[in-house]
Amino acid sequence: MTALWDQRGHALDYLMYAYLQQGLEAEARALAVQAAGVTAVFPEKTLTNDYALAAIPARYALDRNDWAAAETLTVRPAPAWRGAEAVIHFARAPGRSSPGEHPARPALVDTLGNSRRRWRRRAGPRHTGRGRLAFSGWPPPHGWPGPRGTPRALRLGAEAADLEDITEKSPVTPGSVLRARELYGDLLLELGDPAKARRAYEASLARQPLRARSLVGLAAAGKAMRVTHR
Repeated sequence: MTALWDQRGHALDYLMYAYLQQGLEAEARALAVQAAGVTAVFPEKTLTNDYALAAIPARYALDRNDWAAAETLTVRPAPAWRGAEAVIHFARAPGRSSPGEHPARPALVDTLGNSRRRWRRRAGPRHTGRGRLAFSGWPPPHGWPGPRGTPRALRLGAEAADLEDITEKSPVTPGSVLRARELYGDLLLELGDPAKARRAYEASLARQPLRARSLVGLAAAGKAMRVTHR
């Protein structure tokens, strides 16, 4: 594929989401390659294409917990819809999180804040705002905070999830590229609180039913609870 009609791009993002929820790895990979080959869009500067071309690679990496791949994602310029650029900045944040502080992570958090300010009159300031919150205080799976950072991590993670819960889903997207409530569940699970993690995953599933990554987290939380009560 070299040129992309915006309504086709919109459909491809929904298709990527569906492939990932069904565990269709080969189909999802082929679609990611297809989207990466886009060199022209019609019409230009539309939210549907700008968002889809950012969300497709972000979903493919994040839903599979491929943080290394997420870190290498390239921002496709979208001057008319800066929120689409923020999707990639958000996706790259997990890969920039490690024990201690990755030197690039504060810059990414600031970039999300700048994207939010530039997009304030558009449809998505809450989306970029929750992304900034989600990665301001804690890193995801391979770099959790130490004891001193834990209260702040939990507070900001909960704030991001609460903000997400009051943000209506735009028709341009089948759902978040990575749910804040789901990430909050990941944090709780890693910090040894599977009961609260289970509630977080259940809340995530209430908003996006049958989401595979939330289901996996829910199963992991249930297993951890059984081990704890033996």
